[in-house]
Amino acid sequence: MSKYTIYKKKEAYTLITADSLPRWISAVIPTTHVPELEGRCFGYCLNIEDKDVVYTGDTNTLKPFEPYLKEGSVLYTEVASSKSDVHICLEEWYDYLTELTDRGIEVYLMHVNDEDEIRQNIEGSSLKLAQIFQ
Repeated sequence: MSKYTIYKKKEAYTLITADSLPRWISAVIPTTHVPELEGRCFGYCLNIEDKDVVYTGDTNTLKPFEPYLKEGSVLYTEVASSKSDVHICLEEWYDYLTELTDRGIEVYLMHVNDEDEIRQNIEGSSLKLAQIFQ
């Protein structure tokens, strides 16, 4: 049995390649998060209504996403209020994130661990909390 086969019946899974992804997925971006998931964490660059939307998912760095961040794009990134090896810490990345907004990139913070503290720390800045839709 192939290591990619989850079930014995072929009808139980569909294997697709990157070139067959929908056109709104511009790029699948490998990133890092926790050591146990090395090589298995990804963010995405999406093209939504002719705008590049970069979604980091869980990550501990923004470096892999830099080539996709240009004027007019939107970044959705996780952020933590405290230092961590597995998440982006607002204190450490604040200047970089605000520099992105100075370059015409909208920055939305998501997957926050302490919403009140994050909200207080970004008050008056160009950074925004991602809206929760219900």
